Amino acid sequence: MAEVVKLRVDAAEAARLRALWATVAKAAPEDRAEALRAAAVAGRRALLPETEIEECLTIVAEVFGVPARAIRGAGRAREVVAARWMVIWLARQRGHSLAGIGRALDLDHTTVAHALAQMAEKMGAVDG
Repeated sequence: MAEVVKLRVDAAEAARLRALWATVAKAAPEDRAEALRAAAVAGRRALLPETEIEECLTIVAEVFGVPARAIRGAGRAREVVAARWMVIWLARQRGHSLAGIGRALDLDHTTVAHALAQMAEKMGAVDG
C-alpha cells in the first residue's frame, strides 16, 4: 500500500506553486534566474509538503524536463547541473542546512556549498 504524505497546502495552493514553476520554465534561458527568483519569493508564502526537498526535486525535474534520478546522479550535463543547482537553491531558501540538502540529494555538503555559490554569482549577474 502506498504511503500517504500529509500536505500542509490545499490543492489550489499546490496548483499555484506548479504554475509559478511553469512560468520559470517558459522564461528564456537568460531570464530564467530572474523568473526563478520571483517564483521563489512568491512560493515562500505557501508551505510545501513534509518532504520539501523531494517536492522541490519533483517540481524542478518536471519544469526542466530532467529525470529526478539524473538530478540526484553524478551527471554534469548543463541541463542536469542547472536543475540540481535549482533544487539546492530552493531547499536552502526554505531553510534547510547544507548537510540536510546533501543527504536528501546524495551529495557532499561541499558540493551543496559550491552550487549555492554558483547560484549566488548567477543571481548577482542578473542584478547587474
